[in-house]
Amino acid sequence: MIHRAWLAAAVLLLAAGCSTTKEPAGAAGNDAPKGNAAPAGKSAPAGNAAPAAKPVQREVGFATEDGCKVAGTLHLPVERPVGAVLCLHQYMSARESFDAVVPLLVSKSLAVLAIDLRGHGKSGTQQDSDKVQGRDPALFAAMAADVAGAVNLLRAEPGLKDVPLGILGASVGSGLALQYAAQHEEVKALCLLSPGDYLGVPASESALKVHCRVLMTSEDAATADPVYTSLFRAGKVPEYLQEGVGEAARPIKHHGTDQFGQGYGIEEKLAEFFAAMKG
Repeated sequence: MIHRAWLAAAVLLLAAGCSTTKEPAGAAGNDAPKGNAAPAGKSAPAGNAAPAAKPVQREVGFATEDGCKVAGTLHLPVERPVGAVLCLHQYMSARESFDAVVPLLVSKSLAVLAIDLRGHGKSGTQQDSDKVQGRDPALFAAMAADVAGAVNLLRAEPGLKDVPLGILGASVGSGLALQYAAQHEEVKALCLLSPGDYLGVPASESALKVHCRVLMTSEDAATADPVYTSLFRAGKVPEYLQEGVGEAARPIKHHGTDQFGQGYGIEEKLAEFFAAMKG
């Protein structure tokens, strides 16, 4: 009997030693995270997520109908453009003079083309530059071809063929803007910084034939008033700023694009003006 009892106890002991215990799934311990799961409290890495789209800036160029090579910069918004704005600088300046306002225009889903008029920046020849220095009226008259070529370039860009067109001009550039708008009803908005009859470009005469909305600023009423009077006679009474906007309501004392960055609030004002263009 004793022998049998000892044998039974030995068998039970052996069976107990061979048994195993399984830990419930997910129990605390040294389990490593499975797959790509992030540890508690941390976000999973973005992996191959596409970077956010950014506005496009592209150097462009074209030849005018009279053979002048004109350089410019085209800015395209992330979204489908709802309009296009052509920027025409003042005497002895260049397209970069609009850099302060371009981002605001693009943020309104507007495409922007800023060009160097012939004899300025990277457009035209050394002979053209010499004529600019000499204030040759024939050269400034020929700049009408620069404006026409720039509009053609905009219209050839995918998505811009039929959008509303506005022109932002400074000083003599405002005269060129008026001259083009007087001949082309496709222009829906003009912003004129310090307009006047400069360098033989017939700004006030052209203003008599303008069909679109106009915003103008000026530090010199004697120079700008003839343009205002012509627009008034044409039935297109412009919004005429001789002071800054809102809290910046103080007399404007700078010419053309030199008004930017002076605290007048003009940059946002003109961006909103062009954003309101309608086809």
